[in-house]
Amino acid sequence: MTSFGDYLQAYGGVKGSEVESFHGISIAKAASRISTLEHFVWSTLPSGLRESEGTLFVPHQEGKAQVDECIKSSLKDLWARTTFLWTGRYVDVLAYPAFTSLYPAGSSHILWILPSLVSTATKVPSLGDPRSNIGNFVKRILGSLHRSLPGLALLAMAIARATRWLR
Repeated sequence: MTSFGDYLQAYGGVKGSEVESFHGISIAKAASRISTLEHFVWSTLPSGLRESEGTLFVPHQEGKAQVDECIKSSLKDLWARTTFLWTGRYVDVLAYPAFTSLYPAGSSHILWILPSLVSTATKVPSLGDPRSNIGNFVKRILGSLHRSLPGLALLAMAIARATRWLR
């Protein structure tokens, strides 16, 4: 895992994506040189640019997608031992400035901006607390090697409508 939230706050979206990609590729290259490594689990997300046919740049997704591509195309021995882990939204992202609630002056309403949602009916996969849940998912991946190498594991604790996140 990398720490995109830290990169985003320190460098902004584009540079944060570049830093995450650099760190992720460095991790992957180091892992590829470990001859005794049996399984590499990389926490990632799909490319927003690829999924939107070039119209949507999502910094944290692009940095991770560049690492994915490097593993698949340049580190083929590592790819054979890799599972890409996609998780739902971490609840701690709500503490990042881009996701915190706003209290408009003179209003009794709270404004909460979720740039990735289209409507309040949008279903949002959630991992919950990553500090307690990621390890459990990785343990399951490692216990199911025959189903997860090389490959993708898409995991979430729950899928809820955006309005539920507001409660």
